[in-house]
Amino acid sequence: MSIGVRLRLSLLVRALVALGILSSTAIAVVIPIGIVGGILAIALLEYFSFLGELPRLSTILPVPAWTLALGAFAVIFGIYAWAVWGNDNSQDNNRRTGRQPVIEPEASTSSETDSVLVGVAFIVVSLGLSYLLVVESARTVQVFLVTLEGVLVVAAIGAVGLIWVSISEARERLRDLRSRLLEDAAEADQQYPELTTQSRRLAALASVPAPTVYVVDRPRPESFTIGSGTDAAIVLSTKLLEILDEPELEAVLAHEVSHLANRDSRVMAAALTPVLIADETLDQNPTRLGDYLGVVVYSLLKLWGQAGVAVLSKGRERAADTAAASLTGSPAALASALATLDDERRRRPDVDLRVWEQQVAVLDILPPNHPELETGPFQTHPSIERRIEWLRRLAA
Repeated sequence: MSIGVRLRLSLLVRALVALGILSSTAIAVVIPIGIVGGILAIALLEYFSFLGELPRLSTILPVPAWTLALGAFAVIFGIYAWAVWGNDNSQDNNRRTGRQPVIEPEASTSSETDSVLVGVAFIVVSLGLSYLLVVESARTVQVFLVTLEGVLVVAAIGAVGLIWVSISEARERLRDLRSRLLEDAAEADQQYPELTTQSRRLAALASVPAPTVYVVDRPRPESFTIGSGTDAAIVLSTKLLEILDEPELEAVLAHEVSHLANRDSRVMAAALTPVLIADETLDQNPTRLGDYLGVVVYSLLKLWGQAGVAVLSKGRERAADTAAASLTGSPAALASALATLDDERRRRPDVDLRVWEQQVAVLDILPPNHPELETGPFQTHPSIERRIEWLRRLAA
């Protein structure tokens, strides 16, 4: 069996195993969140349903309450759009034409009075429309919640809404991570122009947009990718630049460009989402038996999800190593770089320890410097020895 076929089969098996683990994690994580969201939505609408008993226009006119609510919303939106966009267009026209009155008009008492009356009328109409929107919407909800179908629809909307909020919070954590990692980083254009040149050439070979290369002053040899597409970035530490020679550095850059070509940032961010949701859901200060039970359940779900992410991550690292060897035409250069980086890492076992989620999210060329994460089910990278042996097979 050829090396290419073996690699594809290995990636397929890992992807299927990871998909099974992460799918079960996601389902187990979001079901309780969805139930809570549905209950909250029904309780909230029931709480405000008393507003539907207030005087309404739909009791006088032969028009359904939902139609009046929709009409009130449309008018309110139209007034707001006219007030905002009309004023912006007027200012833009003045700026484009450059016209200014030769003599400033004097404000008259009648014009001031008219402005006050218009303002009062605007407030009265807005309040009236807002009242109409609230009471007619409340009546619509009252009628809707009488039926079982209505209750199920409201519960489903609440469940989807709360699940979406949880996913958005997980994505926000990943965006915050990117911002933190780039806080003290500088673009390589000025001080290390050769890095930009090399990355652009490798990106062209891999048929991906050229990433922005950053250099960060850190004592640990690091190389990782963030983002994808035109927003992609490769971050290298000064220590890594110091200890690698030119062919080794090119091989490391090729490894990171291969991650971009494989869209690994997006893949791993999606895989990590249920783990982050489980972590966010953990009660940090449990006080009751139910709280402790929830902590146990979500802690186990988080560990189960981490194992799935690790399975997927190891396959992506193997694929990036293989693609990097193909881009440079020198598997030996990447093997040499890995050996050099590993030797340096072993001499600094306690430098720059990072959390597991951060290590996976940034797709670092080296695993985290933590004994518990270098072996076992949470290992995000194949061992350096296995990676080097794989590259030697490619060279042969």
